[in-house]
Amino acid sequence: MVFEWNPEKSKKNKKKHGVSFYEAKEIWQWKRLDFPNIAYSKEGEARSATIGFVKGILYTAIWTARGTCIRLICVRRARDGEKKAFFEKI
Repeated sequence: MVFEWNPEKSKKNKKKHGVSFYEAKEIWQWKRLDFPNIAYSKEGEARSATIGFVKGILYTAIWTARGTCIRLICVRRARDGEKKAFFEKI
């Protein structure tokens, strides 16, 4: 998989949520739960969510497909409902 992101946004994400976008690529290396097209940007671009582990902690990544790339938008710790869905389905 090919990933891309805004480097400044990755730094802000690391400061706010404790994980950089580079580190978040780990979500796609193990078991994960995908939720395609859960929201749309103001411009109509589809947003998807993927839940998985980074360094043993469950995170939710919000991303969009740009051509053959996954463009990371935000990565944060999984919320209670997301954790429940993950463990029920995985």
